Amino acid sequence: MSSSKGKVVIVKKVINGGGGGHGGSWKVAMADLALAMMALFMVLWLLSVTDEEQLESITAYFKDPGAFLHSGSPHPIKLTGSPSMVKEISSKGPSLQGRAGPDVIGDSQPSPKGEKLSFDDLMGDLRMLLGSEKTQYQQDDPVYMEVLPEGLRLVILDFEDKHMFRRGSSRLTPYYEDLLLMMAQVLGKTENKILVSGHTDAASFSENHYHSNWKLSGARAQAAQRTLAYGGIPDERFMMVTAMSDHRPIHPGNPESGANRRIELLLLNPETEKNLGRLFSPIDKDGKEKESPISEETMEDIKEEIDANSLPEELRPLPVTEETTEE
Repeated sequence: MSSSKGKVVIVKKVINGGGGGHGGSWKVAMADLALAMMALFMVLWLLSVTDEEQLESITAYFKDPGAFLHSGSPHPIKLTGSPSMVKEISSKGPSLQGRAGPDVIGDSQPSPKGEKLSFDDLMGDLRMLLGSEKTQYQQDDPVYMEVLPEGLRLVILDFEDKHMFRRGSSRLTPYYEDLLLMMAQVLGKTENKILVSGHTDAASFSENHYHSNWKLSGARAQAAQRTLAYGGIPDERFMMVTAMSDHRPIHPGNPESGANRRIELLLLNPETEKNLGRLFSPIDKDGKEKESPISEETMEDIKEEIDANSLPEELRPLPVTEETTEE
């Protein structure tokens, strides 16, 4: 009975290789995927909360061909335009040693004590510095320079593809922040007083905490002054930081042009500094000047010269009297 059922054949299949444990390598791939997805959703979230003006600023920044010439900003200042809380290495300004990337400032050194540089020398140093192949300002030419009877005028220009400030904001962009810090290295060679003025265009003002172009231009001038001071210019060198609103446009025929948005620096010559100081000379509580700009001895000499050059009394013209007639 049992023999009729036949024999039971058991077949064993042996599969060689690939049967061992796989370890934890799959966890690395999973972590990379999770990190990539997190970065993707972070970018999507930022795009959803960013307004159109901010997107335009970001686009303009990445269109700048010189934006990535350096490994990072050589100055420990936040990109928002305000000084960082990082401890300063030198009290005269940020040190450029020990950072990666090409040197921006070059080998400019302060002039020896007692040596005064002319305005033409300063213009030459600025052009040499900004025109260097090591900088991102070689082709842009962002600073207009001219020598006036009152001093050296430096106009920091705003471009359509490189804005100095975000619209309605007083935060310097990294491009102009580094520009001012570079200029401070040259302007620190002289002792001339500096006047800083902020200018805006006449475009309709957007609603923000500044409320007017007067406040906005003043805040921008202060941002420029703070950056120059951080670059090494002593605070006593700044004689005035003023707001000009939209009252002095570069293009009077087009007051709403973005080119009217700018920062101007005026290095005063000694005579202009003296005359400007007279406008704000000290006064006492009675409203009289404590110190006259002309001494009493000088005034007496002037009176003597006037008396010596005056005509004799018999040759002096008679005083003019008004006669009234009745019609």
